[in-house]
Amino acid sequence: MVLPGFVALLSWNYGVKILSSVNGILFINFVPITTLVIMMIQGYKITIFDVAGTLLVIIALIRNNVCQRKEENEHQKNLLKEQMSKAV
Repeated sequence: MVLPGFVALLSWNYGVKILSSVNGILFINFVPITTLVIMMIQGYKITIFDVAGTLLVIIALIRNNVCQRKEENEHQKNLLKEQMSKAV
């Protein structure tokens, strides 16, 4: 049990290094959805609460991702404006 956990930890750290920590945080929120899918494959009967929770997670992830991208774009625009004003 220790070796798979260690491999998972190293894989997670490598993935975060590639994707950035912001995207890594978004991926960790998919754990409940992945669990639900695995349970469905195993024959678990999903309820309205499962669907509602999954939709909440998906909506929150999309909203968070859109807001972060918007802030990042605004930050880049401000940096570009500062660089242009220094050049003039």
